[in-house]
Amino acid sequence: MKVGNESPRDFAIQILFYFGADSSSAPHKFATKNSDVFIYNGHSSIGYGPLDPRNFTSADFPSSYQIMWMDGCASYNYYHKDYIPLKEGGTKNLDLVTNGLEAPAWRGGTANGKFLVALLSGGTSSYKDLLLAARDTEAMRVVDGELDNVYKPTKASTRVTITNR
Repeated sequence: MKVGNESPRDFAIQILFYFGADSSSAPHKFATKNSDVFIYNGHSSIGYGPLDPRNFTSADFPSSYQIMWMDGCASYNYYHKDYIPLKEGGTKNLDLVTNGLEAPAWRGGTANGKFLVALLSGGTSSYKDLLLAARDTEAMRVVDGELDNVYKPTKASTRVTITNR
């Protein structure tokens, strides 16, 4: 990876995924605490269930900058403001992407994969670019927190070269 005028350096990407963890908040808390990018595709559970913000404390979030992508039905109604107070630094360290309408679940994997590919492409993707890449489930998405966070993809060009080892 090369950022701006820095020398290229190695970095690692670890992808953790799970399926069917709708009755316990433990895997969600682990993923939230240990992720720079948290991607969720599934039921919003009308704000209840394992992702209910009342199940979380500030200790469940890393102190680093983080993106939370909540691709569920009307997730804006349940998550857009409730996670921000739990995150150290609030919106300076958290960008929360939520849906205003139902997201078609049958296209979720495709949309989430395209979002991740655009994010990891090494370009200087804006949120507009990322949201367009994931438009398969575009359900009036909103990005909260992007106006005052420290990370700006257009400040320094980033180049990622992926090699298999």
